[in-house]
Amino acid sequence: MDVLVVSISVVRLAISLSFAFLVFPFSESGDSIINSGTTVVIAQTKTRVIMAADSRRGYTKTGSNVESFDDSGCKIAVLPGETVFTAAGILGRTGRRWTAASEAVAAAEHIIQSRRMERSEGDSVLERWAQAMMQKLAEFSKEQLVAYADANEGKLVTGILGGTEGEGVVWLHAVTISYPLSYQGYTLTSLDPPTAYYVLGKAEIFTEFEKDQKSERAVAERKNWDRMKLTGVAFDQFKTRRLVELTAIHHRNKLDVGGPIDVIEIDASGPHWLALKRDCRDK
Repeated sequence: MDVLVVSISVVRLAISLSFAFLVFPFSESGDSIINSGTTVVIAQTKTRVIMAADSRRGYTKTGSNVESFDDSGCKIAVLPGETVFTAAGILGRTGRRWTAASEAVAAAEHIIQSRRMERSEGDSVLERWAQAMMQKLAEFSKEQLVAYADANEGKLVTGILGGTEGEGVVWLHAVTISYPLSYQGYTLTSLDPPTAYYVLGKAEIFTEFEKDQKSERAVAERKNWDRMKLTGVAFDQFKTRRLVELTAIHHRNKLDVGGPIDVIEIDASGPHWLALKRDCRDK
């Protein structure tokens, strides 16, 4: 399920728009296969954002169950203005060149910006991205979108954009596209301390280990973390990646989550990769 779980606070932005299916007629072509992706975990403080994502791309023609997959997905992208974008949900269509990340890059290129993108510009990028994505999503049949939305609590895809401004203060904004085709924007904030942790995509394992912390394996995992004696940034970097690993290990449907994990950090110096698989180095 494409879910945004927010552990601190979520402030809604007034950028919701609905598109009727008559505006963008659905395609019924034979290559209409949905490429979907999970999972992304994000840690946020006032001066730092860390994003970790698995590499699995699932393929489904029906829109519900994943029928095949590969582990070469690049779910995190560095955009102009020293910003970083990631998404979970419907990420593309087999036989077409567009992806959620490529649409974000295109949206960012249309925004007039200084060396570092301001948060207001970030809102404009996400709004352009959402509008472009709704046109792309309308290429799928109504039946496919209904099936995908039904399996994911009405959501089709969520995109997150993060950057820094001023004296290294980070901003983090999100947009969720739902069915029927509409989008809603959010601002994500952290009290710092504690660090805020969010998940896109398959949220069940994240909730078990990060929010509930009551299962036997979650308690054991936390004890292991305590023995490592990591603190501050080092702990946030470890934990962000570890929550993706735990999802890949414990998620019930092994077709949904897996593959190498990419990790990026945004701070006062801009974005820098902590882990990046070879397939994504030139993208």
